[in-house]
Amino acid sequence: MEGADAVSKGAAMTQGASSRYTERVVKESGSTFAWSFGSLSRKQRRGMMALYAFCRVVDDIVDEAWEPLIKEKQLLFWRNQIQIAAGGTSQHPLTIELGFLIQNFGVTEEELTTLLDGVAADCQPVTPRTRADLERYCYGVASIVGIMCLRIFGVSQTAAARHAATQLGYAFQCTNILRDVTTDAATGRCYFPSQELVEFNLTPETLLDSTHHSDAVAFLEKQCDQTWGYFNAAWAEFPKSDSAKLYPARIMSTYYEAILKKIAQDPAAVLKAPVKLGLFRKIGLLLWAGLKRS
Repeated sequence: MEGADAVSKGAAMTQGASSRYTERVVKESGSTFAWSFGSLSRKQRRGMMALYAFCRVVDDIVDEAWEPLIKEKQLLFWRNQIQIAAGGTSQHPLTIELGFLIQNFGVTEEELTTLLDGVAADCQPVTPRTRADLERYCYGVASIVGIMCLRIFGVSQTAAARHAATQLGYAFQCTNILRDVTTDAATGRCYFPSQELVEFNLTPETLLDSTHHSDAVAFLEKQCDQTWGYFNAAWAEFPKSDSAKLYPARIMSTYYEAILKKIAQDPAAVLKAPVKLGLFRKIGLLLWAGLKRS
């Protein structure tokens, strides 16, 4: 359990040990995101490891099959740890690294708390009614992460850059939602706006019903189009002067765009199982992103 029970383990934690802790969390997650850290400086990589490890730890709390009171206790622990990190003194290895993130990149206590609140929303069924409801959810679990990444990358903190990061967060999370239709349904979750489902004579319960197959495919095609719109809006708004600094974001985006492209080519596939990219495809995308950068 990466929460209150871990404090005693970090009592004599050094900075080197705390950064190794976040590296271990990221490595054990098996995330493709870590591939995008290679172009960053050592200091920036440490910041990204801290941010991603925090995302991973709080997300795991929500996803664990624990009693609600245990989840509440763990999330409260991390809410307090954010405040401690902002104060600069801590015993927990991840909190030490959050302090590094705050002190060196200007990430704020409010931003980290927004992320925690966004992830915690999944402790209860998320049932967006409108596109605006969905975007609010996506902001709390994805866009706010992108905004903090801008700080780590050293991108200008303009309104346009923050809005672009918000749009890219929508794109990433909506791609996740499209990819994970079946796994979300298995846990009683459906993140698609009910208003948009109704337009295609669908409900969360009938989306995977074979008798509504053609409606479901048409619905998913429209969802893909809307998600492409987020990608296009994001990259149209990012400052061209910061293109080099945005290279890690471009790698992440290339990966998600490939998943969305695969879904758009055969929307019916996600009604059976999540769409995945093979290892060689991931390596190819990484090389392609590098060629586009040069």
